[in-house]
Amino acid sequence: MKSPYLGNEHRLADILAAIQVMGTHLWDSRPIDHWQPNLGEKPQSAKSWDELFLEHPEFFGEAQWDDKKIYFLRLRRAYEKTIDPNSLKELTDAEIEELKSSEKYNSRKLSRRPLTPQQTESLIKAAIELQVRAGALDDRKRWWLPLLSAGLGFLGALAGSLVKLLA
Repeated sequence: MKSPYLGNEHRLADILAAIQVMGTHLWDSRPIDHWQPNLGEKPQSAKSWDELFLEHPEFFGEAQWDDKKIYFLRLRRAYEKTIDPNSLKELTDAEIEELKSSEKYNSRKLSRRPLTPQQTESLIKAAIELQVRAGALDDRKRWWLPLLSAGLGFLGALAGSLVKLLA
């Protein structure tokens, strides 16, 4: 099975675009139709963003939310929902506890914090490294080509020597 990194020359660019958009967007998880205005109608390397996300579970995940599929960047799921999207303020632990104790806490109305530039850079480096490794593994599958070339060269030289002896 061929790596999805090698199926299309634009795959890495699409992954990097999705990492940047999904890592810095106000909301950490959205349905595809909400991601498309920021990502574009469809990626260059797949039929749809859904397909791209599903082929790269190392970065992207999917979940069911009400009656829709939502997609997210996995690293952002490491954070708790602490961002108030109305004020763009990160709530403190004390503020979240106060909301929970007064039964005003609703995690659906909060988002997870965006990735830091360093985290985004780390994911980008990981994607590049995964593509490089996939290419190296693909090259190792062709170990027999140099041997075949050398063997054919040897047979050609041997045939030339025989023709010279017989002539």
